Amino acid sequence: MKKIVSLIMVLIMCCGLFACGDSENKTAGADSGNNDANNNQSDGSGDFAIEGSAKSENDYFKWSETTDTIIVGYTEKGLQQTELVIPAECTTVMQLDENPTVKKITFENDDTVILSGTFSKCSSLESVALPANLTKIETYVFSGCSSLKSIDIPKSVTEIDNSAFKDCVSLTTVNFNSKLETISLNVFEGCSALDNVVIPNSVTLIEGSAFLKCAKLQNLTFGTGIKTIDKFAFNECDSLKEVKLCEGVEVIGKSAFKGCDSIESIYLPASLKSIRADSLEQKHKYSVYVVKGSYADTEIDNIKTSNKTGSEYIEKKYQ
Repeated sequence: MKKIVSLIMVLIMCCGLFACGDSENKTAGADSGNNDANNNQSDGSGDFAIEGSAKSENDYFKWSETTDTIIVGYTEKGLQQTELVIPAECTTVMQLDENPTVKKITFENDDTVILSGTFSKCSSLESVALPANLTKIETYVFSGCSSLKSIDIPKSVTEIDNSAFKDCVSLTTVNFNSKLETISLNVFEGCSALDNVVIPNSVTLIEGSAFLKCAKLQNLTFGTGIKTIDKFAFNECDSLKEVKLCEGVEVIGKSAFKGCDSIESIYLPASLKSIRADSLEQKHKYSVYVVKGSYADTEIDNIKTSNKTGSEYIEKKYQ
């Protein structure tokens, strides 16, 4: 009888051991599954922390890590597109790497946006439609875009900053707006294909070298609001034949119209208060028209008798 009881107890103990082992295996399996899930979740969230991660429906742009409204670069896919649309949520586009493929750029909405040297040296860029409510065209934003042919300045823009379109050698047409106040340093320097410029009445200041070396510029119309034409502003515009300055112009800076090899006549207003001996300096004969009794009348005589370089080529005439 004792042997039978002992046998029953051994059997009960063995069953307990098997049940315990099966429970441990199930627990270990569950823990392993949870660890795998946690690892996968960590890897997934890590993707969003990558600097400049792609965003937008087509993944054409890289966005700042610190804010989702600043574009900091192109994705590989973006570099393959010939047309790009800047998304509506974008408030700033930083200076991007040169894009050798894109030909056309537009904006999804009309809100103003900060363009910080953005499209400089995009050699294939031919067309840009800027936002209607843009207030400023920033420094170097399109400089070196050698295929850009024309640009419409939105009505809301009051300033075109330094070198914004410098060396856009295919640019033939610039349509200004009625609110522009300042054309800054070197803005259109080296735009050798630009042949016609009409400066609106709202512009009061043309800064230094703004149209320097615009070799094909033939037709130049000044607005009535201009007060100052700064140094080298139209220096070496070799195709320019006539310059008519409106009443209101007070200052013509150093070498502003120097070296314009085709110049035939320059009209100076009675409002002029300051001009340098080299402001109009040429290497050929040309006529300077002045208002009798004005500052320009007296000063051109002084320049002619000063024996300064080029003064012998001036022929003063009255308007």
